[in-house]
Amino acid sequence: MSSNTLDETFRAAIENKDIPGAVLVATNKAGTLSYAKAFGQTGVSPDAKPLTLDSTFWLASTSKLLTTIAALQCVERGLFSLDSPDDIARLLPELAAPEILTGFDAEGKPVTAPAKNRITLRQLLTHSAGMTYEFMDPLLSAWRKTPEGSRAHDDAFMGAYLMPLVYEPGTSWRYGVGIDWAGKLVERANGGVALEAYMQQYIWGPLGMQDIT
Repeated sequence: MSSNTLDETFRAAIENKDIPGAVLVATNKAGTLSYAKAFGQTGVSPDAKPLTLDSTFWLASTSKLLTTIAALQCVERGLFSLDSPDDIARLLPELAAPEILTGFDAEGKPVTAPAKNRITLRQLLTHSAGMTYEFMDPLLSAWRKTPEGSRAHDDAFMGAYLMPLVYEPGTSWRYGVGIDWAGKLVERANGGVALEAYMQQYIWGPLGMQDIT
């Protein structure tokens, strides 16, 4: 695709309101900057400003790759395995006997059923463990508003991520909180060290990384 074709493609997408804007930067194989352009606005509001090459973007889920690397390092070190539900039950007992949310009774109380399959690390890393984000699932969003879903936890992590499943582990795919649990697995397998500290010692430090943005 030529640069002119790329320009036309993104200008058409903006005119059709498919996207509000985009910033594109590309290099050649030698690492030399070969294309850099900004299109459109920073948002859809009337006062949105034009995008520039220096515009700041909000990036989500950027720690998922690094958390996956950390978890796979631990697999290599023999701390746990990819496919052992026993390892998950040992280090993440909260996930040892998960329940699947199936609906609500006449009084609005959540109805759950025990999962038939046990959760593995491979499922956590591949978004196939039965989990999702509550804002992506109407049933889970409704559950969060019930006494069971809104119950306070002393542990902020558990308050945010300890939820019923929405499908049988290993049978489907839903983007969700599985990698957050994989990060908790890394912490517990390494004596309770914070995930950020683990990454500094085993990933960023050895690579000499000072900044990843």
